[in-house]
Amino acid sequence: MSDCEEKREEGSVPAFNGGKMNHIFKQTQEGKRLYVNEFTCEAAERCFNDPNATVTLKVDGECAMLKRVKVIDDHPSEEDGDDQIKNDNTTSFKWVFYRRQDNFKGEGETTPIPDGAQPAHFEGHNYCFIPLDENLVTGKGKRKSFVGVDTNAAIRVGVSAGLIPDPNNTSSPKFITVEWVGQKHQQNMDFCPSHHGIVVHGTTPIEVPRSFEEVAEMAKTCAIEGGVFEDKASGERFKLRFDLFEGSLFKQHKRTHKPTTSETTTIKPTIITKDGIVN
Repeated sequence: MSDCEEKREEGSVPAFNGGKMNHIFKQTQEGKRLYVNEFTCEAAERCFNDPNATVTLKVDGECAMLKRVKVIDDHPSEEDGDDQIKNDNTTSFKWVFYRRQDNFKGEGETTPIPDGAQPAHFEGHNYCFIPLDENLVTGKGKRKSFVGVDTNAAIRVGVSAGLIPDPNNTSSPKFITVEWVGQKHQQNMDFCPSHHGIVVHGTTPIEVPRSFEEVAEMAKTCAIEGGVFEDKASGERFKLRFDLFEGSLFKQHKRTHKPTTSETTTIKPTIITKDGIVN
């Protein structure tokens, strides 16, 4: 077992908390934003050069969170889901979906970014989470979208398929971060067939070369958004965006609103939708 795995079992290496991730490489300060061959910090350099570092697919969508909450007599409680289920069967647990907001100035309940290695405040960003109304419907006619119902149906599908932990299992975590994807999110670059789907963060490992020049070449032929590196020493995550390399194939597809295909990349996330699993 690695040091990171031991620390994670001990609870000292935090799970991704939805906070802001710094980049692996610095960017040009003038003109179009592109990476330059210079690391943003020592931790970024350390995990990029570590051949055993965990690298997973960065998915194009919106960051969100599933929070485990206690349900008493069919009503969600304000308490986190830490306690055991009572023997009278009136208490259970459920996942509540939260969407991440930046510099949120609206009304209503907000939830802070959970404790972790990623900061809630970073270079003008101030992140928090707000709960998704389970009955939220947007649009009219052909544009009508059952945001709340479809997203929560996807959560249930994920639990049934074993891709999302059962919230009533006592070993279930307090929260899980996910990417909110689909036809109603960003540009749906992974061609999700539903309006709303979920990709659990950190579930699609990828192989990335360990030199700036080789990654730049990979970005020209592999149409993925990028990768997320985890520093084994601290649990901090760093992102590597392929669209910040010159000649990025992903950027070309996004500019022309063309989803990626099997001809442009074989790396695809596992998407959970109300209708099932999409690989």
